[in-house]
Amino acid sequence: GNDYLFLWELQTGYLHFFGDISKRYRILENGTGQCTIEDWCGIVYEKDRTTLRKEIAQVLQGEIVQYNTDYRLMDREGNRVWINCQGRSITDAAGRPVTMVGRISDTVLERKVDPLTGAFNGSKLADDMKRILDAELPCYLLLIGIDNLKHINLHHGREYGNQILCMMADTLEELVGVGLRVYRVNGDCFAVNLPVPEKEAVEQAYQQVRTSMAEYCTISAGVVSYHEHNNVDSNALYQYAEEALDKAKRMGKNTMAFFSQKDYEEKLSTVELQEELYQSIQNGFSGFSVYYQPQLQCGSYELFGVEVLLRYCSPSRGTVGPGEFIPVLEQTGMICPVGLWVLKTGLEQCRVWRKALPQLHISVNISYPQLSQKDIAYQVLELLEESGLPGDALTLEVTESMQLQDYANFNRLFYQWKRAGIEISVDDFGT
Repeated sequence: GNDYLFLWELQTGYLHFFGDISKRYRILENGTGQCTIEDWCGIVYEKDRTTLRKEIAQVLQGEIVQYNTDYRLMDREGNRVWINCQGRSITDAAGRPVTMVGRISDTVLERKVDPLTGAFNGSKLADDMKRILDAELPCYLLLIGIDNLKHINLHHGREYGNQILCMMADTLEELVGVGLRVYRVNGDCFAVNLPVPEKEAVEQAYQQVRTSMAEYCTISAGVVSYHEHNNVDSNALYQYAEEALDKAKRMGKNTMAFFSQKDYEEKLSTVELQEELYQSIQNGFSGFSVYYQPQLQCGSYELFGVEVLLRYCSPSRGTVGPGEFIPVLEQTGMICPVGLWVLKTGLEQCRVWRKALPQLHISVNISYPQLSQKDIAYQVLELLEESGLPGDALTLEVTESMQLQDYANFNRLFYQWKRAGIEISVDDFGT
């Protein structure tokens, strides 16, 4: 890569180059060190020509004095090379532009271009997003992810996967309007900005890409509009598009989802709750408490036992219902330490109450993630032993319509507990 200085005579249309530009590009073939602006346009990548011609006209009219633009040239091997061209017009006494002096560089953009596909990268997207937000024009950011690229690479080899990535870049290049850019933002994900006012045009664009690529892969897409969120910065906007893409993948892939503020806030709320639950566990289970629900004998209505219920009070939002916090504990595995804490607390309370009610039973929920832990059988028996209670004082309630695929393992577990006198009951048995 090199920088080449140029002088452009605006009246005659001649370009003079300083530096060996003809080595890499088919230009100055006549050996004179000069060519016409039309010769130059001949080596510009066809999709960038219309915009360049428009800019040339603006320079000649004197509308552009400081010139700074990016476009692609075709090198001698037929590769597209991004260049940055900067120049400044010099005017005559009457203020008419006469010449432009400047430089062309094929290294300035190297760090902003993806070497595999020739598309721009995420750092260039961030620059361009700032510009679009500042302009406050209607525009959509479309993020497109190739579904299951890892599987494609595993199954057909990485070279085939790379071909699909290049094909994807070319397909998007064909789709987007003149002067618009394609970006490869990470392994399997591309972005384009679509300056259209209505969602239908975005849906149409997505369907076109999906149809073009259907033979090779499926694609998921997430979309966010600049004009509906011009109160946020480019980082937040990009996060919104990522969230929409995640949503499309959760919906089963091969589909497109628009960003929803409501979904995003719910997800944010879950992430915050997850962080608070984690902190509570670290701080000796602060915020967690247990309640005891009496269990009465059928017929005699005598107190048989109590069921231990877990409750949580968040430092930021007060009481959180079990329907909200239990799934978060289960999905993150935090239910394992919390479950043992509930069991320990319940057993200790039961021992105290048994001084007055010697036959009192205690019932504690145990969830699927807990049962899947390696040493759960031992942990439960150890807590029982520490409490000094007999095994038949404890009932473990297996919660929800639990996946019993691991039937043999659970059978072994239940057998060990039953030998110690622990009762096992299945909650929501009907489901």
